Amino acid sequence: MNHRIFAAIDLPQNVLNTIQGVQNSFALQAPSIVRWTKTNQLHITLKFIRELQDTHLNPLCSTLHQILSAFQTFPLDYSGMGVFPSMRNPRVLWLGIKASEPLVTLVQNIESIFQEFGYESEKRPFQPHLTIGRFKNDFSQPELQNFRSCLANYTAKVYAHQIVEHVTLYESTLTPAGPIYKVLLQVPFKG
Repeated sequence: MNHRIFAAIDLPQNVLNTIQGVQNSFALQAPSIVRWTKTNQLHITLKFIRELQDTHLNPLCSTLHQILSAFQTFPLDYSGMGVFPSMRNPRVLWLGIKASEPLVTLVQNIESIFQEFGYESEKRPFQPHLTIGRFKNDFSQPELQNFRSCLANYTAKVYAHQIVEHVTLYESTLTPAGPIYKVLLQVPFKG
């Protein structure tokens, strides 16, 4: 049996509150263009594996715990917003995350651990962000223009801060109602 898993940073309530404020504000101003990510599905994905072999799960968890438990807690700042891949053809609405040295080092360590188990490293460079919504397929140009105006007026006002205290390894099961996440491992950092 294979597992669909991801390593992630969980979000504290103050960051969730900031995101809910953004989502509520945009839902009022540009209601029909974005499907918002549910609060219980918000996290910062550090590594995603579509098919982790069952025989790798326990040794991988052990290695992740052994290496990542040596990390110190570190601050993380969120600011600004944008879209992927472009404003002309937006698919993802994201909240920006400052790429600090501890965050980049954490991602590099996680990539190395998965490589040891034979999983490919991410080809694209790590761009820290938090996906807070996905664009619907059928929006009009006036709706997109309205959204752009809202984004231009709002993006500089968004800011949140947290101390990262652990990394969580989740298993994701896809269902018609959306993904269901199950915690497989939580590695606390040194305070």
